[in-house]
Amino acid sequence: MIISHLISNKILINSKNKYSAIIGINPSQGARSPKLWNRVYKKLNSETKMICLDVNKKNFAKLINNLEKDPNFIGGAITNPYKESVFKYLKSNIDKTSLKIGSINCIYRKNGKLFGTNTDGEGAIYSLKKLGSIRNKKFLILGTGGTSLSVSSYLTKFVNYKEDILIAGRKISKLKLFKKKFNCSTCLIKDLSENTKKFDFVINCTDVGSINKKNQFILTNEHFKNFKNSVKIFDVIYNPKKTPLIKLANKNKRLNINGLNMNFYQAVYAFIITNKIKIKDFNKISYLMK
Repeated sequence: MIISHLISNKILINSKNKYSAIIGINPSQGARSPKLWNRVYKKLNSETKMICLDVNKKNFAKLINNLEKDPNFIGGAITNPYKESVFKYLKSNIDKTSLKIGSINCIYRKNGKLFGTNTDGEGAIYSLKKLGSIRNKKFLILGTGGTSLSVSSYLTKFVNYKEDILIAGRKISKLKLFKKKFNCSTCLIKDLSENTKKFDFVINCTDVGSINKKNQFILTNEHFKNFKNSVKIFDVIYNPKKTPLIKLANKNKRLNINGLNMNFYQAVYAFIITNKIKIKDFNKISYLMK
């Protein structure tokens, strides 16, 4: 299957071997999953490889369609900004839990068709628990994309009231979607001010501070002045390891964690699903991936 005309990076695919892929706007510029997945493939003596597919919005649907027709493509990871786009593409070919979320980060082959699921939530919960107890706490979530949808969906199981989750975004239309879907609190990011005093956790689910936006800030020192001293900061970004938000958290002496743990454990779940490995081998795959 020829897909080179649909992607913006150069890759070499062995037409005889099975392969998986991470698909996004520019995963070739620092995505971690290929290193993790290929590490396991190598240790398992498998000829399968994970590759990066950089694709623009115009060619995204065409690329997925071509991949679905290629029997050697087994699935893989979906990254920003296409977690919601691939959800719409796959329609009903999505597991029940992810149908409620509205976005997916993993595609896999079943009966010759591509199906989708979401493993971001599991990875996020694991990371948050590294910071402390998350039961009956109050959360501020920044962003309204696919990652935010997944994290919000999983967090609703841990809060006393749905309103204990506040989603802050830039578009009112997106915020209305979160309000309808999760019955949580919402506000525009530009309106964040003194109402941040109550939160126990702040979670950045935007791409602000990532390798291509490493000089941009989602929060400022003024926001941190309003946070209580015990607030914990979780930035889902892992490249760079010290994002502007993490640096700001360190400067203000707030406990924090980046997205490395989240990315690792969602990758383990996704690898197991895509490569049809039994869940009882989760610890084995985790060990091989490290």
